[in-house]
Amino acid sequence: MNWGSDFIAMCEAFRQHVRTGTPLELDALAAVDEAITAVRGGVYDPDAIDVLTVQAVAWVLANPERVDLPTPKYRR
Repeated sequence: MNWGSDFIAMCEAFRQHVRTGTPLELDALAAVDEAITAVRGGVYDPDAIDVLTVQAVAWVLANPERVDLPTPKYRR
């Protein structure tokens, strides 16, 4: 199943990750939170997925230096 507890943990990890380093702007963080809420229950929402994709790229551009991450709490 694609939408189990690992998926939820992955969503939560992403939600926290974009708040590290140089975090996204507050409006972008609110958009990420809304998008995660939209997809978290296993609903395919193309607009929410687009938001997550765009904000992931925005975070990487704002944080170009590589940072080691802790071992994730999911197995995806």
